[in-house]
Amino acid sequence: MSNLKQWVLQMRYPYTAGVIALIWIGSALLAIIRPEIPAHILLLLVATATLIIAIVGFTAPNR
Repeated sequence: MSNLKQWVLQMRYPYTAGVIALIWIGSALLAIIRPEIPAHILLLLVATATLIIAIVGFTAPNR
């Protein structure tokens, strides 16, 4: 349990990581619910959104 606690405390940007996780989980659910959506388009959109959110969200502000 202490390893998990140390890892969680070291995580600097939990909201950004949570948003990215929710995007991927949501897209997986969407692919299951609507199988007619092309998987490569869905993956391209989710990967692009992930990169943009990661660049903006994980960048430390300059002080």
